[in-house]
Amino acid sequence: MKKFNKVLCILLALVTIISLTACSTKTTNPGTTNVPAPNTGTSSGDTPSGVADPDRGKVIRIGVTDLGRFLAGIAPSENQSACDIVFDTSFKVNPTTKEIESDYFKEWYWEDDNHFVCKMYDNIYFSNGDHATAEDALFSYYSHIERGSNYLNETFIDWDKTEIRDDYTLVFYCEKKNRAISRMPIYLLDKKWAESLADGWADQAWYYPVGSGPYECVEYVYDDHMVLKLRDSYWKRDISEYHVQEYQIKAYSDMSTMYMELESGNIDLCEVSSADYSRFLKNGSEGKPFNVILRSTGVVYYINFAWLDNPIWKNEDLRMALAYGIDFESLGILMKGDTYMPANSIIPSDSPFYVDVGKREYNPELAREYLAKAGYGPGQLTLKATLMDTPIYKSFGQGIAYYFEEMGINLDIQYADVSAAIANWVVPGNNDFGMMYSISGSDTMSVLDSIQQAAQQGGVSWTYVDDDHFQELYGVLKYQWEDDEAVKKASTEIQQYTFDHAIILPICASTTMIGYNTNVLTEEQVRGFLYNPTIYKLSHASITAEAWN
Repeated sequence: MKKFNKVLCILLALVTIISLTACSTKTTNPGTTNVPAPNTGTSSGDTPSGVADPDRGKVIRIGVTDLGRFLAGIAPSENQSACDIVFDTSFKVNPTTKEIESDYFKEWYWEDDNHFVCKMYDNIYFSNGDHATAEDALFSYYSHIERGSNYLNETFIDWDKTEIRDDYTLVFYCEKKNRAISRMPIYLLDKKWAESLADGWADQAWYYPVGSGPYECVEYVYDDHMVLKLRDSYWKRDISEYHVQEYQIKAYSDMSTMYMELESGNIDLCEVSSADYSRFLKNGSEGKPFNVILRSTGVVYYINFAWLDNPIWKNEDLRMALAYGIDFESLGILMKGDTYMPANSIIPSDSPFYVDVGKREYNPELAREYLAKAGYGPGQLTLKATLMDTPIYKSFGQGIAYYFEEMGINLDIQYADVSAAIANWVVPGNNDFGMMYSISGSDTMSVLDSIQQAAQQGGVSWTYVDDDHFQELYGVLKYQWEDDEAVKKASTEIQQYTFDHAIILPICASTTMIGYNTNVLTEEQVRGFLYNPTIYKLSHASITAEAWN
């Protein structure tokens, strides 16, 4: 397999939102000179919501704060919304059914405890006419290893033993069965085309990639916008089944400007900041055709203890001191404001796996008693942490500083930008605790996805939980493949065990606010979105036809 130059800066999977640093220069696909067209029949509220309009939703304009590009897993980050429909994806979660599905594998199963068999469709064709085979699938996966991507930084796949069994069968070799392998969204790349690029992964052609998905990028302007159009044909289904003809994805320097564009009817879909959501709650849409919904992203914010880096956390009394000494509702409101949703477990209450584990009342006096029982008098314990210099982490730090002072714990908090904070986190011993959440959320709303790094000793070492029974239960969630009842039982038990022994301290549910043009989209259509609108769900007419009529 041809080697491309590795990217020097390897980012951890927990952060995917990195600013695109290229200059503002227009790059247009050969033969295409279009600029973003007006959204026919849907602007300025001309078409009342609910009234049939054959042009409704044919062009959808999406606002983003990070335009991204089409090369997943390195910096600058990819635009997941665009990649979802330009490429076919190995595995993804259906936001409605919560089931794992695949675009290019027709069948996948564990042949035994080590071999994960993936059988491709035999009629996959890329936009340039190349026929896709298992060689392309293996290239798509292994390219992440070659270029230092953060997508495949786990080591459970043995690449030396992974093989192509026939033209359309790829067999991964793993140390043991692992659910994570069917949770990796790996985009199908054309190996022949990729290896023909003069500049490899740095080639400008990646702004107009060859993909096998139903849409293609026809215009890309750095830091400004991209235009995706429906292709003339798509191997998986008749292109006439698609309602949306074009997506226009526009980048904005800040979320407030983007929100004003939503108010003005200039975009149809975007994430909304907490400040603008508060303004929406106060003023409503003021008669304009837009709405904003609040929803859980399927995971929670929580406090981790650096078990591996500082053995003091083996002392349950010390953990209990923090469990009683922090008013988690007040801390959550401080962090999230009007977007606050309580979390009384390590998964949000709207998860199908959620159990009511109980609730501790804020009790600073009892917290000090536990602290003394753990062997620490006032001012005798000092804890240190580095946090990202972002509003959510700064609010967390402000709240934690108050509660630690009330308990008599000294606190040393440093703030750093995203890259510097991550660099600090991966050095063992730099942090005694940390606040964590899955920035990409979870459609499954599972325990495994919410505390996804609790068994990872490398990387951010303070996310690891050094408790034997916890890891036994976590192992069922991670490695059990066939027995769903065992997974449900372990999900219930690990939530209760985590609460009873203050293993991880949940703060609040992670939430997102999605704003949308009510003349173009309905709440039902956007309800399934997380941070990145899952626009592949909007494209196929069989899924959304009723909403447009």
